[in-house]
Amino acid sequence: MGGQGREDWIPSHKVTLSAFYMATTEVTFSHWKKVYQWAINHGYKIQNSGNNLRYAYGKNLFCPIDKVSWYDCVKWCNAASEMEGRTPCYTADGVPIRARDRIDVLCTWDANGYRLPSEAEWEYAAWGDETNTSYWEKIVSGDHEYCWYGANSGILMHPAGLKKANSWGLYDMSGNVNEWCWDLFMAYLKTSLTNPYGSTNGMYRIFRGGSFIHGGIYLSPIARQYTNPECDLDDVGFRVAVSAK
Repeated sequence: MGGQGREDWIPSHKVTLSAFYMATTEVTFSHWKKVYQWAINHGYKIQNSGNNLRYAYGKNLFCPIDKVSWYDCVKWCNAASEMEGRTPCYTADGVPIRARDRIDVLCTWDANGYRLPSEAEWEYAAWGDETNTSYWEKIVSGDHEYCWYGANSGILMHPAGLKKANSWGLYDMSGNVNEWCWDLFMAYLKTSLTNPYGSTNGMYRIFRGGSFIHGGIYLSPIARQYTNPECDLDDVGFRVAVSAK
């Protein structure tokens, strides 16, 4: 995990992960709105209603949702889990998060509900398997087959899944929208880690992948950025993960 780039992208270090599933695409406006409507009818308070299509190409509902805070994503994941009869992952004081933005939110990693990926899970998923070493080389060479970014996006997000998937079958891991991860920012360590989940304190949550605005190194699977979890940025969305049993 990690590599050359900014100071907070190094050192490269070994990480071991438990098995997990990752959504093939980023959550779209259409999917967000479906869960949002169920959520507000079941005691949830989520700020983003999914009606802001300002940067969606052709106002297409199958573009990835953007302008969502980390807190909204956490509550949406819990709502999507409850809606499907799964166990919500996110709690505070032992109760699933539904309304108030809680800085003391905890994740139950062995629950079967939807959740944000850890930063380490996200990077592993972005690279693909060992046969996919040319993925990043193609992107930096200007190959537009894998991602929407500043040079080919028209500064708009596009419907999810139009570009080529990586070797795991995951679309838009680079470009289109940045993606929230679970982790509070923590500087990398040289030591090997198993299932790292970031810092246990701090104020900044990680997002990954670059967006329809970005180019260059920010599209790399190793690139990491971070901001306050209450921020809702025009080019930040998310995709969900589920722990494997």
